[in-house]
This record gives sequence, C-alpha cells and structure tokens, in this order.
Amino acid sequence: MKRQWAPSHWSLDKLSGVYATRPSQGPHKLRECIPMSVLLKNRLKYALSGQEVLKIVRDKGADNIKVDNKIRRDPKFPIGFQDVVSIHKTGEFFRMLYDIKGRFQPIRIDAKEAGFKLCRIKRKCLGANKIPYVVTHDGRTIRFPHPDIKKNDTIKVSLRTLISAIFLCPNHIVFNTLFAAQP
Repeated sequence: MKRQWAPSHWSLDKLSGVYATRPSQGPHKLRECIPMSVLLKNRLKYALSGQEVLKIVRDKGADNIKVDNKIRRDPKFPIGFQDVVSIHKTGEFFRMLYDIKGRFQPIRIDAKEAGFKLCRIKRKCLGANKIPYVVTHDGRTIRFPHPDIKKNDTIKVSLRTLISAIFLCPNHIVFNTLFAAQP
C-alpha cells in the first residue's frame, strides 16, 4: 500500500519511501493493527531496512519473534491491541497498547506479565450440539465459557495454556478500543 494511505496510528514519516507494508490477513482488522515489519523497523529500531526485517523474522535457526506465544515468521503479520510480542534473542517482552493520541506503542513488560492477555468478548453464541462459545476481539474462540460472561466483558486469557482462566469484570468494560481513523 502507498505510505500516504497507511493508517495514521502507524506514525510513518513521509520521506522514507513511497510504499508501506500492508498487513496480511490475520486476527485483527487492517485499520486496527500494525504489521510486524513496521514494529521492528520504525518502533523498536531493530532493523534499518525491510531486508533486515526479513532476516530477523525468517531466521530458521532461532525462534526470534513470538506473538502471543506463537512463533511468527511472516513480516506482514498483523499485531493488534493487547498482543504480546516476545523477542527471544534479547529476552524482551512488549505489549501493544495505544498512547493518549491513539497510536500504537510497544510497552515493555516482564516475563510474568507476558504470560497472559486481556480479551474483550465480542459475541456469545451456541454452536453445534448446543455447546456455548465466545469470540474475543482478536478472533479467539473459547468453548464452554463461564455462564456469567456477556458481550463486552473482559477475560484474562493465559497464553501458555490457551484457556481463559479468570473472568475479570461482569458488566464492566476494562478497556475500550480506540480508533485513530476517527476525527
């Protein structure tokens, strides 16, 4: 995509090229995410060019980049709100949050905090054989949720076991998603 039409919350400068990396299909919408190459190159300053990003991400000898505790080798992988990015070689963990102006900011966290993620419930339904399930803001489907969970509630998902362990706030919204595209 042209750099001019990239979302403003990516905070790309005007003079460092014509094109920007378009995120691939994934758990987040196009306007609600940032590609991994933009994160590594422009935010964390681990790479100076797109070729260096490819070498970091696609290195088969080491599991360099994990997003939500899964190895990701796609430099266009979309990283969204509340995603945990861990970099194996440096031992650093980051959580993607919005700053007060609606831009994505990687916030450094410790290893204990990198083991969980807060997810907002988007939908609660009955599936096949009347099995209840909920869908979170990042596309996760969790079967057999707590019966008190409703739409717009927040749950704490353990990234190591991939189950929702804690139901945080009934009838309260812990976080609201901001959109930089709004005026």
